[in-house]
Amino acid sequence: MSVTTRIALKALAVSASSLALMHAAPALAQDEAEDTGGIAEILVTAQKVSENVQDVPIAITAITADRLEQTGTTSLEGLTRLVPSVTFRKGTTSANSAIVMRGVGTITFSVAAEPSVSTVVDGVVLSRSGQAFMDLVDLERIEVLRGPQGTLFGKNASAGLVNMVSKGGT
Repeated sequence: MSVTTRIALKALAVSASSLALMHAAPALAQDEAEDTGGIAEILVTAQKVSENVQDVPIAITAITADRLEQTGTTSLEGLTRLVPSVTFRKGTTSANSAIVMRGVGTITFSVAAEPSVSTVVDGVVLSRSGQAFMDLVDLERIEVLRGPQGTLFGKNASAGLVNMVSKGGT
């Protein structure tokens, strides 16, 4: 093949490529679809500030009042079906009943022993886990925080915390 033929073929290839590129359509962004429901935003107060459950850097399970009603959960003991790694040990009295998270919990007959899982109702810490074994009435949500929570909730939250938030007044 001669030099002029090679140059002519190269020129033909360049012109064909440039013509193909001129007709290429630009990439356009897809129009945003209308919001058709999606995932509902759940606000929690795990860090003493109301924030989205997806933004909280804690192992947390938030259960809304609707979910409690759907599952027929009427007591704190029914949370074992809804929250992973949580069990309840109900004793003969409220003093020796306990909540256990991730296998850690204080089960004792001594009234002087402190629980490893703290229970909070509307910001008030219940001194004994057994005090939380009550009917779940008029709750907005239950937040179960697994792992140590002593920084925000004190010494009785070394294994975790159950935070119950009541519905606001009308």
